[in-house]
Amino acid sequence: MIAWFSQEARKNKEKFILFLDRDGVINRDSPDFVRKWEDVIIYPDAVEGLRRACGLGARLVIVSNQSGIGRGYISFEDFWDIHRKIAETFAHHNIHFSAAVYCPHHPSDSCLCRKPSPEMILFILNVLGLSPDRSFFIGDRISDMEAASRAGCRGIMLCRNDSPDISKILPKGEYHLASNLIEAVINIEKLLR
Repeated sequence: MIAWFSQEARKNKEKFILFLDRDGVINRDSPDFVRKWEDVIIYPDAVEGLRRACGLGARLVIVSNQSGIGRGYISFEDFWDIHRKIAETFAHHNIHFSAAVYCPHHPSDSCLCRKPSPEMILFILNVLGLSPDRSFFIGDRISDMEAASRAGCRGIMLCRNDSPDISKILPKGEYHLASNLIEAVINIEKLLR
C-alpha cells in the first residue's frame, strides 16, 4: 500500500469523510491505464462536485487500485507525478485532499490492500481516528462498492455515460447511483440530513 497525507487539508474541521476512487471518478479511465500526466483528463463535474463536497464539510481521500505499477506499465516517478499534479490542479480551486492510498500490486499478487478488500479504507479511518458511520465512498466499479460495504461506509456508484450499465449487477447492500460527481454529492447532502 502506498499512502500520502496532506497537512494543508487538515486546517478545517470536517463533518464526514469522502473516499473517492480516482480513475473513472475524478479523471477519465483508460483501458491502457493512465500512465502519464498527459493521459489525465479530469472530468468537468469533478471540480464542482468536490467543491460542493468541501462546502458540506467533507474530508477528501483518494482510494485507488493502481495495478499498472505492479504490471510494469507505470513507473513510480510517473505515478507520483500524476498524483502530485492532480492534487495541485484541485488545490488551484481551493479543494484539498487529506490523504490518498493506492494499491500498486498486480491482481495476481494476492495482496491485502487491493479493492474489494476494505484494508485501504480501514487504514485511513484508523490513522485519522474516524468512524465509518459518517463516511461515503464514490466509485465506479463493483469492487469499490464491495470495499465500501465491507468497511462500513455508504457507497455511491458512479455510472457515467461511458460506463457499462453495472447497476443491474451490484452486490447486495445499500448503494446509491449517480451519473456524475455533482449528483453523487447531492445524494450525500440528502443522506446527511
